[in-house]
Amino acid sequence: MAPSRAFFARSAPLRRAPRNLATIFCNKTAAAPRPYHSHDHPPPPGVFNAAENAILSAAYAHVSEHGFTQRALSHGARDAGYPDISTNLLPEGPFSLIRYHLVTQREALAPKSKEIFNINPATTPASHNGDAASATHWKVGDKVERLAWERLLGNRDVNHRWQEPPKPHSLSGAMSVSIGSDSLAVPSPHGTQHATPHHTPTRPCLRSLAHRCPRHAQALAVMAQPSRVAASLHELALLADEIWYLSGDIAVDPSWYAKRGALSAVYASSELFMTNDRSPGYGETRAFLRRRLDETNAVGAALGGAAQWVGFTASAALNVLRSKGARI
Repeated sequence: MAPSRAFFARSAPLRRAPRNLATIFCNKTAAAPRPYHSHDHPPPPGVFNAAENAILSAAYAHVSEHGFTQRALSHGARDAGYPDISTNLLPEGPFSLIRYHLVTQREALAPKSKEIFNINPATTPASHNGDAASATHWKVGDKVERLAWERLLGNRDVNHRWQEPPKPHSLSGAMSVSIGSDSLAVPSPHGTQHATPHHTPTRPCLRSLAHRCPRHAQALAVMAQPSRVAASLHELALLADEIWYLSGDIAVDPSWYAKRGALSAVYASSELFMTNDRSPGYGETRAFLRRRLDETNAVGAALGGAAQWVGFTASAALNVLRSKGARI
């Protein structure tokens, strides 16, 4: 007997359900944010919009002279064809200029990594720029060191503005200090100035002392402000992740976090060391960076070996107990 019309009426919603569910699912999927990014599609918009990028790129040219200050932003706005009041587009003020430096230098690592690591072995068969790794066989650790150093070199033009020495007149109340053959005259307790015998205080002496005295920070002080710490640490984390990614790290275990945390600490300390480095080509800074990375690798290897030994010992102990009849 053929099915009745009532049967088709009852089953019709069931037949239509897959189509409706598919439509709803597709609509929700299209509207939901995608939790991944594709290398085959254009990257998302940058941190700064067109107007902000124009002002900041022009202002960055004045950092060497005026530092990461509101004055540099004002000069940049005028150079970009905007009125001075347009700096209000940057509510973070000078920190926007600092972030611009951090973001642009981080984003510049990707093209630099291709230039550094894709080396023609016929022209450079040994090594590149004195690096320990072979030009054709780079290890991940060597890539990390090379990219971290490349990022530090991005601070060369603004290193003197990253932390600034005190001005000479701020040293007027200091005690007499002898540096090499120079001496700095200071007020005596009776109000008269005196200097060590046979030495006259000079401006070169003041400049020499300024490079050796504790410094009041400029960019680092802004980043250390409570309202800027989170953004500064976020940029540092992005830099560490970018370096490991460009180095070819494919770890998916908990060491993923340990590697990036360790590199963040090493880079931050190296950047601070660089502000006081007066060696040619910042050679002492690179030596400092290599020592810190070697120490980090040594500590990581020791901890990994200890963890492996503990795991093996615990497994052996459990097997012994089971062989004795323990129900474990």
